[in-house]
Amino acid sequence: MTTTQLSTSDTSSTADYPVKSTAWAGYTMVAISILHLIYFGIKSATFAGGWIGGDLRGTDRLGHGMTETAGYFWASIGSFAVPLLAIGLWLIMAARQRAAVPRSLPWLLGAWVVICVVLMEPSGFPLGLIPAGLLLFARSRAH
Repeated sequence: MTTTQLSTSDTSSTADYPVKSTAWAGYTMVAISILHLIYFGIKSATFAGGWIGGDLRGTDRLGHGMTETAGYFWASIGSFAVPLLAIGLWLIMAARQRAAVPRSLPWLLGAWVVICVVLMEPSGFPLGLIPAGLLLFARSRAH
């Protein structure tokens, strides 16, 4: 798979929309991830010692209820916030290099967010529509 460059031939300010939208999608994802990790990191701090001590081993098996310590693990460092942070940082780098983002990324992110919003509300999941929308906007302006 090759990475294509976003067009820079247009000298008007609208030529930067895809780059700026991609960068802002990345910044938004980084902010959401960091805020999520800080919030749930604070809430789950009392369980961290148990995690290190092995409390998570053998828990959360199919057919059994989730323990409170496992729930806080999945809400904090076991959540999607860590890979979302990595994707956000990658988007910022891609924008700086004027590299095109795979067209599937905004659609997959948006679909995941919508499913999560339907299944769990109230939550912070609707915030995920912001970077998905920015990426769709960038994609539409790049072509």
